[in-house]
Amino acid sequence: LMKERYCSPHWWFSVKHPAKRTGYAHKKTPEGLLQVYLSLSGGVIESLLITGDFFSSSRDINRIESALRWSATDEKSLEKNLEKVVGDNAVCGIDLSSLRETITAAKENYCLAKEDR
Repeated sequence: LMKERYCSPHWWFSVKHPAKRTGYAHKKTPEGLLQVYLSLSGGVIESLLITGDFFSSSRDINRIESALRWSATDEKSLEKNLEKVVGDNAVCGIDLSSLRETITAAKENYCLAKEDR
């Protein structure tokens, strides 16, 4: 079991995706791949998962995810909420505009997927 499962690259690089229908977007940044999964409820972010191969502490990512949960998804609200949590600093080298753009793209992909249903 150890060799077949836990020593395989598939296991190392697997990502646990949210179980609900989600919007997904990714962006390659100089610091690594940024991936965002989100689901919406009535125009607000119900759940959000930020992941990727950039280096970060779980605390920083959890703080951002928590701050954006149950917030509006328009660009001004996203920027305002991100600035409250992060300020003008980059998150693990990823600038706030990249994070905001990736969240917005995930929202758009969620809406497109919803229309296809």
